[in-house]
Amino acid sequence: MRRLLLTVTAALVPLIAALALLTGSNRSSSVATSGYRAGALVAYGEGASSNPDVGRLGDGIGLATIIGATATSAWGSPRWIVPLDGAWLTGRHFIADDARGDTWVLAMRDNRFAPVRRLRPLWPRSYGRQAVSRDGGHVAATRARRQGGGYAPSSTIAVTDLDGRNRRTFSAGLVIGWSNRDEVAAAQANGDVLLVDARTGRRRVLLSAKRANRRLRARTVEPERAAWSADGRFAAIRVQATYVRRPHHRRGSTILLLDTTRPRAVRVLASRYDISLFAWAPRGDRFAYTTSGFPAPHELWVTEGPGRTPRRLFATADRHFDWFTWAPDSTKILLDDQLAQTWRLFSLDGALPRALARLGGRPLWCCAPTSTLRSQAP
Repeated sequence: MRRLLLTVTAALVPLIAALALLTGSNRSSSVATSGYRAGALVAYGEGASSNPDVGRLGDGIGLATIIGATATSAWGSPRWIVPLDGAWLTGRHFIADDARGDTWVLAMRDNRFAPVRRLRPLWPRSYGRQAVSRDGGHVAATRARRQGGGYAPSSTIAVTDLDGRNRRTFSAGLVIGWSNRDEVAAAQANGDVLLVDARTGRRRVLLSAKRANRRLRARTVEPERAAWSADGRFAAIRVQATYVRRPHHRRGSTILLLDTTRPRAVRVLASRYDISLFAWAPRGDRFAYTTSGFPAPHELWVTEGPGRTPRRLFATADRHFDWFTWAPDSTKILLDDQLAQTWRLFSLDGALPRALARLGGRPLWCCAPTSTLRSQAP
């Protein structure tokens, strides 16, 4: 399983960030795409890779406007970098890093980004990237502890307002996401997934390891990431499961789709390959994920709802891909087929897919309330 190394480091004063935008360059290049209303926007990393194993962070960020049958790269800045797990916030806000590795909240104004505030580190060393709540109001992180020659997650998490005020600490485990109810999802060492109220610290069990083991017929489970559907009813939890298959153990990534009103597992999405990225559609209950074989194949799957059987939209042999983003209306998926130098646009209404000129890496279609999620590491 791939693990990413992204931590927040030294501070950069807001004046430098503001001046950086003044040096942003305007670019214009048109590519054919399917029609969308004026104002549809895709952010991407210029010169960036969508493959963390062989790629690079890139040279800056760009915005592409999609109007009618043309996508135009209309703005860019070399001073900002799209994080490997870049995320949209509520409204037209964006998380990006600067050249020194500091993490910033940017706001979209007149089809360009301007700095709002810098996300200050919650711990001197966090395990994984700081996670921003769905409403953009809070940030949470797990404190890292030394283990052997490296680091492991402690049981302590910190939650603050986005501006760093009102700090609270709780004993919960590894932060793996946020629910729609302003609760931090945290995985405990025994495999339980807790939901912790960001204001009161009240805890409740979302998924017990015992229940997950029983449903998967696994020996152990290790929860990695969690994401919620647009209405908050359903949750997707990716786990690494250890199965006993004599004479050896076999590990595999699996997604449990939960109905949180019960709660119960509605469906298990399993693959013999590594499940890399996954995301709910911005509207409704559609869900998509990608799988990566080593070295092949690579696949894009989508399901119309938690109880529906997934179908494969796209696959390659040994050509790697895994990054995708939902269109705001949840009817299309944009996939970064990096090694083919192509963005691929898939329509879920039956239209034929389109191949677009690739403008950059890690594209994110504005303004979906859920982000594409990767695994985290210190």
